[in-house]
Amino acid sequence: MEDVKVHEKFLVGEEGLGALYLIHNLNRERFTIAVGVARTCRICYSECVREMTTRRTFGKKLYEHQAVRIKLAEMARQIEALQAFVDSVAFMFKSGVKDADVGAQCVRGEGAARIRPKR
Repeated sequence: MEDVKVHEKFLVGEEGLGALYLIHNLNRERFTIAVGVARTCRICYSECVREMTTRRTFGKKLYEHQAVRIKLAEMARQIEALQAFVDSVAFMFKSGVKDADVGAQCVRGEGAARIRPKR
């Protein structure tokens, strides 16, 4: 929308700085979500390992099937890559890197942003 008129009393912050306010706040929210996702992935992985040690198929324990171990190894690789990315973003926030620079790293496709979930 262009040329929208907003009364002064409804402005939040300074005029023309809305995008900067969003960049600052959304990066922190995205980071919080990513931390939760990383933890949830680790819980799922642990449950998979637990299930593999108890379930049997074709007369073997599930973890004895090579294809299953390969899938589990790929899952672990993606979880570790995500955790490394989350750790690096946490370090950037703690070190005082500007939010716009932290967000720019994600947009360029570095780190976990390049990890694609598999079905």
